Amino acid sequence: MNQSSDDRDRDNQSLENEDLSSAQPPSKRRKWILIAILFLLSSLGIGTVVGWYLIQKKLLPLVETEAGKYLHRPLNLGKLQSVSLTSARVGKSELPPTQDNPDHAVVETVKVKFNLLPLLFKKTLPLDIILIQPDVYIEQDK
Repeated sequence: MNQSSDDRDRDNQSLENEDLSSAQPPSKRRKWILIAILFLLSSLGIGTVVGWYLIQKKLLPLVETEAGKYLHRPLNLGKLQSVSLTSARVGKSELPPTQDNPDHAVVETVKVKFNLLPLLFKKTLPLDIILIQPDVYIEQDK
């Protein structure tokens, strides 16, 4: 019951051919990897643009409006300087005086820290507002 070396070689070759035919060719695998990488990069790019748009055009005006409502007076936020997933930095901003109230403030930079998780689950966005180099005038009441 000895198998000749030719028979063993043919058996080994047939096993190797089966393994090669069942595996994807390297070029097909590279194609799928390239498609996955392109998809991830495009998703990251689109997410960045959408995030910037939402913060620039939606979040900062919302902060300006809501803070103005809280203070019962207008608030003028400056231009967006930088943005990240947890904060935004805004340039020179001011709380101008009104006819009824001469108090006013000018701030070199406003840093707004936020956490997006409560927005997703509770529909609220807690903000931590930090004023950097404020110049404030408060008139003393009687």
